[in-house]
Amino acid sequence: MEHPVECQAPQPGTWLEVSQLDEWIEEDVAIGDKLYFLAISPLGLFHCYLPKRYGPFWVDPKNVAVVTDPATTRTLEQEISASYRVH
Repeated sequence: MEHPVECQAPQPGTWLEVSQLDEWIEEDVAIGDKLYFLAISPLGLFHCYLPKRYGPFWVDPKNVAVVTDPATTRTLEQEISASYRVH
């Protein structure tokens, strides 16, 4: 019998990429959009900064994947508003 693997929240400041859409986010983001992870809510949603909206965004963890390319993350760092930057 397989046991589901618990989803672990990434470290604050980690870049995520939208990997699938659902009815809650399909009007706001597209596949491949980047999100800057801030925190996890008590309901299990990821609280992120969405650069193309210049503000906060909540997303189900099943809809995102961690960006692993260091060059991409360095470029994305320039898009973070100072008020959302994790130090």
